[in-house]
Amino acid sequence: MLLIEADGKALFAEHGIPVPDSVLVTAPPVANLPGTGPWIVKAQVPVGGRGKAGGVLRGVSLQQVNAAVQQLVGTRLKGHQVDACLVEQAVAGDERYLAVMVDAASYGVRVIYAASGGVEIEQTGAAADRVCAPEPDAITAAVRELVAAEPPAQRDAIVAVGGKLATLLLNYELALAEINPLFISGFGCVAGDAKVVVDLNAVDRQPRIAAMIAARGETYADANRKLREGFDYVELDPDGEIGLVTTGAGLSMMLIDELTARGGKPLNFCDIRTGQMRGSPARLQRVLEWITSRPSLRVVLVNIFAGITDLAEFATLLATAIDQTPSLRVPVVARLVGRGADHAKRILAERQPGMLVTEDLEAALTHVMPAASAMSLSSWPGLTRPSIPDPQRATAPIRPDRSGADGRVRPGHDEQYGDDDQNGHDALNGHDGQGAARMIATVSRATPVIVQGITGRMGRTHAALMRAYGTNIVGGTATRTDVTQAAGVPVFADCAAAVAATGAIASVVMAPPDGTLVAVQEALAAGLKLVVTVAEGVPLHDAIRIGRAVREAGATWIGASTPGMAIPGEVKLGFLPDVALRPGPLAIMTKSGTLSYEVGYRLAREGLGQSIWVGVGGDPVKGVRFADLLQPFFNDERTHGIVLVGEVGGTEEEECADTLRKLGLRKPVYALIAGREAKEGVAMGHAGALVHGETGSLATKTRRLTAAGARCFASLESLIQACTADFRALRTEP
Repeated sequence: MLLIEADGKALFAEHGIPVPDSVLVTAPPVANLPGTGPWIVKAQVPVGGRGKAGGVLRGVSLQQVNAAVQQLVGTRLKGHQVDACLVEQAVAGDERYLAVMVDAASYGVRVIYAASGGVEIEQTGAAADRVCAPEPDAITAAVRELVAAEPPAQRDAIVAVGGKLATLLLNYELALAEINPLFISGFGCVAGDAKVVVDLNAVDRQPRIAAMIAARGETYADANRKLREGFDYVELDPDGEIGLVTTGAGLSMMLIDELTARGGKPLNFCDIRTGQMRGSPARLQRVLEWITSRPSLRVVLVNIFAGITDLAEFATLLATAIDQTPSLRVPVVARLVGRGADHAKRILAERQPGMLVTEDLEAALTHVMPAASAMSLSSWPGLTRPSIPDPQRATAPIRPDRSGADGRVRPGHDEQYGDDDQNGHDALNGHDGQGAARMIATVSRATPVIVQGITGRMGRTHAALMRAYGTNIVGGTATRTDVTQAAGVPVFADCAAAVAATGAIASVVMAPPDGTLVAVQEALAAGLKLVVTVAEGVPLHDAIRIGRAVREAGATWIGASTPGMAIPGEVKLGFLPDVALRPGPLAIMTKSGTLSYEVGYRLAREGLGQSIWVGVGGDPVKGVRFADLLQPFFNDERTHGIVLVGEVGGTEEEECADTLRKLGLRKPVYALIAGREAKEGVAMGHAGALVHGETGSLATKTRRLTAAGARCFASLESLIQACTADFRALRTEP
């Protein structure tokens, strides 16, 4: 999440980086102007490119400053409400650019420097960079190397600032700390601007950042809501007409894209994380209350493609939440697919007979459009509660809720992961991505697998589902000492004991986000060679440590947050839903779990299954990446085409495009990128789904992939139609 400039500069000042004298104001008149002028008035919104958008003004008098504040406060800038302006003393000097950031591909830090700053720095190509270890001395050495050509006095001043940026990045577990411009004069260095991107997944252990976010309830409304509630809800348009109750960041972004393209006005983004509701309807009820607080609302779309979730339990909670939300007076369409869907359909038919339920996403999208919402419920065609394929019927009972009365999980509660009775790529970075991907391709029904955390809710349930699919689950681990068996396999105290007894070579880690690092370290120490981590929200710097440890051990890591991988018809590791798995000619590589479920499910209904399916996850720092999978997929005789399911944010699709250009288009590649309507500067569910200007944008990804020979599609339906047409000869009866 991007901090506003005022907060970024506050952190700079606390770490000894000089900043201009300034005052933060919420309305004119400005009582005490800093310095002697002239002054710069800057709109404080968590987004880049404010100058180009008219959010930075200059004044040479108090009257002009007040007029500038009056002009900016209360307006919307790049989708964000301007609630305050930073008024600061103008600074002069030679301009430089300096940034330190997490480098996802190397599991290190990238230092970027340019001898000229300014808003066009990304387009000029003037910046140089170095990749180094995530250590203060290594970062400082990289800065020193980059500024070697500067005059000695300036060089020493810039190196000093670089060292302080390094400390800031590492101590606060930041994703990025950038100064543009960094003013250099005879008086030293001054940070003219501050771009600081924090990791919301690490805020619980960063009290200074947590306090900063909490102090600005309106400015950081989406972040505060996520930290308070434990899931993602982003209001996109206060005048929106279509309220969304959805799970899965990728599929939720794609729904917004699809509805907008059809002329609809989505109110919100939502990744409600149904796997964490734990028997309480409170989370659903809060979302419905937020949605119905907007008078423009005309219809609500509930879309759940269940990988983890038991839809029967969800349907019960949804029906209860609707009963307890008297402000909900608009039609509701529920589109449900996955485990327990038949049972869910019966529950909703009994509890909410006016609700319309469909398994067909196209029908749901068509009928939630605002024009359709004005029709009477009985006149909506095509929504007749058809039978939903349900090969994954619920096998576990609904668990009692251990959260508080308001549905929020209390500190010490294990949520879905913990034990039942516990409270509480290249030569530069040395990452052998293609070797890792080749190992994935060798996974088979015979591969011995353990589940770390097998006695927790997720571990127990999905170990049983993986075994039922054919995966060779040979054991599991747990911190509990009173359990010797779970999901039909033995339970061991740790990975070393499990490996010694079973010969396992792979592990599926069912640990909570803040326990994933330790779990992976234990797996590597035991000699496991393939580790799949499924937890959503692993802190960024923990992921760096995991990546470096995996690389050193010569192992393969799928994660940080992944739905897993599968060789359909043979084996799956993780919680990919059976209803979407079908043997066939197409390999799927995906950031998103739910959106890939939708793609796989729709293709399977057309008679096109998958040769291999790998979820690389939506985190910025991860194990196997898209580019790593191209060569093995090209070499796989079962694979005739590749489907890439991406998202805005990061540069992974661009890296894949570069690799595709080098390898050549040996098999057709079909790409679907979610997030056309993503809100700049705000992470849309996944930590990696964060857009800053052109970096990580849909336009950049589409342009690069298309230039490399991939076919990029604007909608899910067009992707399905193209694959169906191109592989007509390989289709089988669905």
